[in-house]
Amino acid sequence: MASISLRASRPTRASIDGSDITAVDYTFLPYQPGPYTEGRVPHHLLPPNPRPYIPPLEFYIIQSLIKHVDSIDMGVVPRRPYDPERNTLLMKALFPTFDQDVPFEDMRHVDPRIWATVIQLYANLPPSFDIYTLPLSDIHLTQLQNIRCTPNFTLITVLDLSGRREFSDQSIDRLGGLTGLAALDLSQTDVSSWGIKKLAMCVGEDDERFLRGPAGLRILSLRGCTNVGEDVKEALIRFPLLSGVGKCTGFAIQSV
Repeated sequence: MASISLRASRPTRASIDGSDITAVDYTFLPYQPGPYTEGRVPHHLLPPNPRPYIPPLEFYIIQSLIKHVDSIDMGVVPRRPYDPERNTLLMKALFPTFDQDVPFEDMRHVDPRIWATVIQLYANLPPSFDIYTLPLSDIHLTQLQNIRCTPNFTLITVLDLSGRREFSDQSIDRLGGLTGLAALDLSQTDVSSWGIKKLAMCVGEDDERFLRGPAGLRILSLRGCTNVGEDVKEALIRFPLLSGVGKCTGFAIQSV
């Protein structure tokens, strides 16, 4: 899947030797170190040194996979079921505050690549593994975005791009590879009716008659999208499971 590019463009016209030239200046989102980076993790969340136990072999395998988290491909092979008794020591080695779960407030101090590796390998994990909130400026976002969806796994199910005026029709087809996307918030973006049509055209069937594209989209928020009009309705019908669409300037759809 191609990377989603969020950047603000500022066209500037200039005259050089009598010729008009338009230069486009792009401003990228500034990098902000995550709360999991060195020096930002609270002391009580750091692993003890030395460890009072020997981590299992799976711990070292996962550590070796972290840098290649986007290359893990389980294909149609089911993920291993998480066993609370057998895997507790592994989780304790990866997540120092793990008991039977990881507190939600502690998960944000975990490297997202560790989280993404674990959820690709194990199924039926404790509840706090269901959600990991990551800002769009995170340095690892592009790599995580390249994790392939499989019949048994999808990483991104909820995507919030609200207020991102940099996101427009030019970028929206990049979302076509998110086959597990269930909820999408495009409120206050520059997306137009044509952009929604482009996204809808990503939905279809492959050669084996499996649905492709974001066919599982159920909730779409378009609040404050001033470029979206009544003509978007014909595109919304292409999403077979879509049940709720937020209000837009000029019209409102509560269900389709």
